[in-house]
Amino acid sequence: MKGPSTAATFAVLLAVFAVVMFALIYSYNPSRDEAQKEVSVMQSSGVRDPGCFCSFVASTGKRFGSPDGTPARGFNELNGWVAAWGPLDPPATCACAGVKIALMPGISTSYTVELNNVRIGTLTVSDTVSVSITEPMPDFMQVARIWLMPGGYVLYDNGPRPAVTLSPGTYQVYATLRAAPRSDIYGRTADLTIDCGNAPTVTIRLRVPNPNEWGLRADIYRFTSPPQWPPWGAGYTYKGTWSVGAVYLWSDGIPDPTNIRSPYFTAYTTSEIPPKWVAYWIGTPYTYWAIRYTGNLYVPWSNFRVGFLHDDNVYIRLCSINPSNWLPEGSPKFSRLSGTCTAPGTYSIEIGYTQWYAAISEIFVIGPGDGNEAYIPTIDGAWYCPNFNWRPGYYYYGGGGRCYVTWSFVPASPSVPHFRGTNYTPSSTVDGGGTPGP
Repeated sequence: MKGPSTAATFAVLLAVFAVVMFALIYSYNPSRDEAQKEVSVMQSSGVRDPGCFCSFVASTGKRFGSPDGTPARGFNELNGWVAAWGPLDPPATCACAGVKIALMPGISTSYTVELNNVRIGTLTVSDTVSVSITEPMPDFMQVARIWLMPGGYVLYDNGPRPAVTLSPGTYQVYATLRAAPRSDIYGRTADLTIDCGNAPTVTIRLRVPNPNEWGLRADIYRFTSPPQWPPWGAGYTYKGTWSVGAVYLWSDGIPDPTNIRSPYFTAYTTSEIPPKWVAYWIGTPYTYWAIRYTGNLYVPWSNFRVGFLHDDNVYIRLCSINPSNWLPEGSPKFSRLSGTCTAPGTYSIEIGYTQWYAAISEIFVIGPGDGNEAYIPTIDGAWYCPNFNWRPGYYYYGGGGRCYVTWSFVPASPSVPHFRGTNYTPSSTVDGGGTPGP
């Protein structure tokens, strides 16, 4: 009898191999520890837990202190940033996504500081599910309303609302938010959580940024004339705090001497009009008020000069400059001081200013220890003059404070003096184009 053909033998071996491999694959099952490890990796990377029915992607945005929220209309407005929002990194212990929203106090000038009908993220629902927010209204918020579109499902309206049932689909998350118009809420934080199917899925972190995050802290006072030294104690009454991007105020019967339209500047051709952020905190009358600016300034030289075109008193603390009294008031007057830092770098700065009545003038400049260059620093860079008059004296009687060419903006760099916020990225191109961090 002949043996099986070579082809038949190969077919039998192939069938046996297939049966063995199927058995091996079918019998393989990862251990409980391996499965738990996989879930843990997903959670720590921020990937949605496979058991959840919702996922979330945060939106990113920023708003300037102007009626439409853009720096383009910031001149003569609130002189700084008022809101920023962006992704919140999930904690390592859960797979919750989220969004951070930083919002300045809700002061009212000719408009109110708030976020109105802003999209803060996108919620995707994979199955029919109940969605709600259950936390109470944070005590530092005045308005907090959160809803979903399409459908207009309101999840929160100054407090929890009944849970809503969502069908599978994609929903835009909107919010209207206003912090309380108070100065005692800086640095406050609270979380609202969107629960999806009774599981925490989205964290909405509300916070009031500290004033130095996006620029200079500006504390506003009333004072009893004449202003006392040392300042900010006896004879001064604290009224409120704001955050600004520069030190530049002008309110006189003539146009301001620089003709710069920075969003961080306030300048009027009428006397005795304070910036809106001062006017809110002091109320009327607009007389006998003072500002204490504190923050950080990058100084690109060891030897430097500072100057003020001022009406009324000013002082400055920076590196070696340690004042013993207010500089005498002028109408206006240009004052100049020289100082030394240990090396180019970022240094703390404090500037004081008093306004008695009538004309308002406070324009701060800095430059190298000699020559004619001068800079008006902002949080995005500085306005530069290559031919500046540094001569001290009364402005209308031969004193300095004038640029003999047109001022031009230069972005922040190691060669340009500029104020530094602790949570702010300067623009590389234009004044007012930087990015506040949420």
